[in-house]
Parts: sequence; C-alpha cells; structure tokens
Amino acid sequence: MLPYYLLIFIPFFIEILLICWNRTETCILGKTKRNNTPLIAFFAIWCVMLALRDISCGVDLRNYDFYFFSVQKENISDIFNLHAIEQGYYLFGKIISEFTTDFQTYLAVVALLCTGTLGFFYCKESDYPLLTILLFVTNAMFPMFYSGLRQSLAMLFVVPAYYFTREKKMFLFVLTVILAHFFHSSAVVLLFLYPVFHLPLRS
Repeated sequence: MLPYYLLIFIPFFIEILLICWNRTETCILGKTKRNNTPLIAFFAIWCVMLALRDISCGVDLRNYDFYFFSVQKENISDIFNLHAIEQGYYLFGKIISEFTTDFQTYLAVVALLCTGTLGFFYCKESDYPLLTILLFVTNAMFPMFYSGLRQSLAMLFVVPAYYFTREKKMFLFVLTVILAHFFHSSAVVLLFLYPVFHLPLRS
C-alpha cells in the first residue's frame, strides 16, 4: 500500500508547501494559472507505478502478455484476418514489438501514453489539483488502468474527443470515436458525448 500512500500524500505535501510559499498560482506566457505541480507529481508517480507493475497485478495482464508475444509472430495482414474486433490494439502491439519484445517495456510505453495524455488534460483543465486527484483515484476507471490495456488505450481518445466536441468539429470527433473503437469496442459510448455536451441545459 505504500506506493498508493505516496501517490496521494506527495502531491498533498507539495500543495501544502505551495500554500505556505504563496506559490499556488504561476504565470505562463503572461497568463496567470493555477500551479499544477501537485498534478504533475501525481501523474509522474502513477506513471512509474504502472510501468513497473508486475504481471500478477490485475486479472488480465497475463492474457495481455500472451497476446503481446503472439502478435510478434503475426504479419500486419494477419492482424486483420485473425482478430475480428479491436484490431487497433493488436496493431499497436505489433508496432511496439518491432522495437522491443519485452512485455515490461510494453507496459511502460502504455503507462507513459496514458499518464502523459491524461496528465496533460487535467493540468490544462483543472483549477483544483488536490480535488482533481481525489476525484480521479476514487473514479471507477482508476483501477481499470492497472489491468485493462485495451480499455486504457481506448481512454486516451477521450481527450481529443472532448476538445473536438467543445470546438464543434463533428467529423474529427466521429473519426476519433472510430479509432477508439478499434482499441476497445465499448468506446462506442463516446458518441453520446457530442449531443450531451451541446444540450441546451443552461438557463
């Protein structure tokens, strides 16, 4: 449990120091913004945890280990012939296997992509780092990142999908959802993001 305590208390300690030093805000390119050092620390520690986790962590990593080594023996055409769904995940594994055949390194690459993308999003959008961290670790998707590699990679597309939704770029939004669907079929639920976001609920 020590890594999880560090994951929470190190950002908390940093926030306390920022409050004591009156550094809770920072100026970037002439624009005052909330100091996101606690969030950066959180996602950095989480990245290390995900990258170094053992194959016994979670219920699915042994299966993903098997898939990773299996896809190394397949040709690109085999991926689309042998895998009926979620070909994006297997294609991603094939591409990574061209650089490394070590599953631990593969986990580190996935961890870096996940924490980097989500860290960028939350640092950009959050005004309350500690509250963001507490809400994130109590969210149901947080433990999913430890064992669900397909789901984790599909979740990365939520970030661009959100920005395309906000900017009313429907074509790019739909394209992003399609790409996410190639990593995990459940990503189709992202299609609800666009209409729900633009519902005229404000008075």
